[in-house]
Amino acid sequence: MEKLIVAWLILRIVYALIFLVPIYGLIKNWNDAVNATKLLCPWYPQTFTMASILMLLIGGLSVALGVWTQIVAIGLVAFCLGGYIIHMRLANQIVELGKGSHAKNIDVIVKLGVLGNKTSGQKNLVLAAVGIFFVLVGSGPWSLWNVHFW
Repeated sequence: MEKLIVAWLILRIVYALIFLVPIYGLIKNWNDAVNATKLLCPWYPQTFTMASILMLLIGGLSVALGVWTQIVAIGLVAFCLGGYIIHMRLANQIVELGKGSHAKNIDVIVKLGVLGNKTSGQKNLVLAAVGIFFVLVGSGPWSLWNVHFW
């Protein structure tokens, strides 16, 4: 039983950190964050970027503390699926930028850029799956408020 509690805590803390750690960088590099958001939501990108950062903050804290985790995890799943779409679109843009370029080693640069974005996109699918897990079973032991909504 103790191993299960430790496993739950590790899962919650690591999952929360995945969302909490990037917040500073997104705020610091606001224009880049807004441009990334435009790939998914070209309408009101600044508003959607701010909403995304709030989702990262609220979602990360909710999972870490075990408060409203089932509900908030739905938003994190949506965020991860949006991240997948952004990474796939970035990979496609890299391919287009590489076409016609005569820069040295452009083929290697394009392949690495595409590979990096596609694997980052796939990581987002795994994170979405973990979010679905939290939606279905809640936040586990040592939660501040582990109420099951379904």
